[in-house]
Order: sequence, then C-alpha cells, then structure tokens
Amino acid sequence: MECGACGAEAESVSVTESEWTPNEVALLLASRRHEKSFGSHGIPMAEATDPDNQFAFTTGKVMDWAERTRLDAIDAHKKEHPKQNTNGLMFPVRRRT
Repeated sequence: MECGACGAEAESVSVTESEWTPNEVALLLASRRHEKSFGSHGIPMAEATDPDNQFAFTTGKVMDWAERTRLDAIDAHKKEHPKQNTNGLMFPVRRRT
C-alpha cells in the first residue's frame, strides 16, 4: 500500500479485541474440567472410585419419561419400517402443550 502524500509504502494492521477476558477463559476451562470429573451417575469420580466408599452409595429407580417416549418412538418406527436405514435419524422430544 502506498501513502498518497509522501509516496512511501505503509502497512495496515487490524487487531480485533478478544471476546473473552483471560479470567473468563480460565473460568470456562475450570468449569469444563469440573464437569468432566463427574461420572454418568452425577457423583465426582474421585469420590465414586474411592475404596473407602465401597458401601457408601445406594440407588433407586427413576423413570426418564422423555427418554422413554423417544425410545418408544424409535421402536415403533423400526417396527413399521424394518428395512429402513435409520442411521442419523433423530427423534426429538418435545413437551406437549
């Protein structure tokens, strides 16, 4: 690029401001690490795998009605269309209004 007044070459540099502050990035990363420390049961893995806790847990049954509805829809679809390739076919669940 050439400067119009003096004929010298000039460079143009654009710098964008970060969307996140360093503290926000650190908080996000810490949050992700924290989430990964939990097992599918919702208990931190360090606690869930501690030998001292071998008999510390109990469980019960809870029905996930949304997941049951989704799985029932998949079963019905497969029964109606046994030869259809369902790879990638999604069955979103919505609350009735």
